[in-house]
Amino acid sequence: FEGEWEEKQLGSLLEFKNGINASKENYGRGVKFINVLDILNNNFITYDKIIGSVDVQQNVADKYSVNYGDILFQRSSETREEVGTANVYLDREHTATFGGFVIRGRKIGNYNPVFLNELLKTGSARDSITSKSGGSTRFNVGQEILSSIKLLFPEINEQTKIADFLSICDEGIDH
Repeated sequence: FEGEWEEKQLGSLLEFKNGINASKENYGRGVKFINVLDILNNNFITYDKIIGSVDVQQNVADKYSVNYGDILFQRSSETREEVGTANVYLDREHTATFGGFVIRGRKIGNYNPVFLNELLKTGSARDSITSKSGGSTRFNVGQEILSSIKLLFPEINEQTKIADFLSICDEGIDH
């Protein structure tokens, strides 16, 4: 791996939005719905891995859509260590939607989604997010905080090389 790394704000790569808050009778049917457990329990998220669903009108599903390369963040947690935990949506074929305890980062900048997903799981990125979270019994992180987070990025070709390397390592661990 080679090249200089440049500091970028997440707000230059992602446009943030809070998720759907539907009434409880709307859950369990309808469109696939990403919640906190999907973020915490997967290395990355695809449509088939999503546990829940919510019954909402199509215009709501479209407004809260999750597409390939979008990053999802856990908005609140009982522990500071988990708040702001991130995961990437890597399904090119299906869109999903996302819940109220989740913040979606819509891809607006140039980044490799697998690389950013791995970067957001590093100790330095986690420290940047958790140190800015607020709360006492529940810790919270908002769109403004996430937008202000600064991380170091290599050029896009290097991001892809690193992402490919990490994917090969993950496959080796899985087998």
